[in-house]
Amino acid sequence: MSDKSYQRFSIEGAFLTPPKKPTGPPVLIVDCVPGEHRYGGGWVGGYFNQARVTLGGAILGQGASGVIVNFRRDGEAKVQVESWSGATDFTAAFMSYSSLVEMLYGHMTPPHADKAIAVKKLRIAVDEFQAVKIVAEFNLPESPSMAEACGLVMRKGK
Repeated sequence: MSDKSYQRFSIEGAFLTPPKKPTGPPVLIVDCVPGEHRYGGGWVGGYFNQARVTLGGAILGQGASGVIVNFRRDGEAKVQVESWSGATDFTAAFMSYSSLVEMLYGHMTPPHADKAIAVKKLRIAVDEFQAVKIVAEFNLPESPSMAEACGLVMRKGK
C-alpha cells in the first residue's frame, strides 16, 4: 500500500457516436503526483501517474495488440492511430505519458511552458465490442493546472 497522494483531473466529453448501451458519459481521467523535479533541460511541476479514457461501453481490443485508438486534435485532417492498454473490465483504455503529451500538444516530449500551444478540442474513437466505433469529443480547458501538476510542460530553471 502506498501513502502517496495524487491529484485527479476529470474531463467529461460528449458522444458523437455513442455506444449501443451507454453506461455513462465519456471521461478523460488523468492522475498525477505533485512534486517539482528536473526533466531534460528544465523543471516540471509533477509526476504523471496514469491516464485513461472511459467511453461508456465495452471497448474492443485486448491482448497483444491492445486497444486501437484513433484521435484527432482541433479538427486536424490527419487521424492519429495508437495502441493503448485496455482495462481488464473492457471499460477503459490507458495511455502512456508520451501519448498524453502527443494528444495535448502534438509532441512526444513535454514542450516548454512558454511555447506550449495546447489542443482545445480532442476527438477519440475506439471500436466497441460487436458494434461500430464509439466516438467522443472533449473540449479541453485552457487552464494550465493539469499540465503543470502532471509534468506535461517544462519550465526553465528555478
